[in-house]
Amino acid sequence: MMVQSPFDARISVVAATAIRILRYGRTLHTWSADEYSVFAVAGGVLYRVGTSYSDPDCMVVAVDLSRGRILWHAPLRGLGPQITSRYWHRVNIVATGNLVTVYDESWRSYIEGLDAKTGRRMAHHLL
Repeated sequence: MMVQSPFDARISVVAATAIRILRYGRTLHTWSADEYSVFAVAGGVLYRVGTSYSDPDCMVVAVDLSRGRILWHAPLRGLGPQITSRYWHRVNIVATGNLVTVYDESWRSYIEGLDAKTGRRMAHHLL
């Protein structure tokens, strides 16, 4: 699958184990992925959740699409320490304006909001 962004960056799935950002044929950023990997693009920045679906300790990584440079990474509070054999960490991510929202509806639900410029946690709620 290939996704064209308005910043001349192409995001492609490499097999089923990696996703990469290409700009003018040059790889800017690559990360490990699986079928549950999620990302969002807003304002020239790609926001990705860097985690395995069974790992309760995940983080959001913000990547500048024009240079492929990591702008920030922020650990998510999520549900806190969990027993991973019972907990599959499948999250979704939405980026709009100044807010990056991550939410999970897989085992117990939560929603977490991060500042899009800094990654600072703005809100966290168990649902």
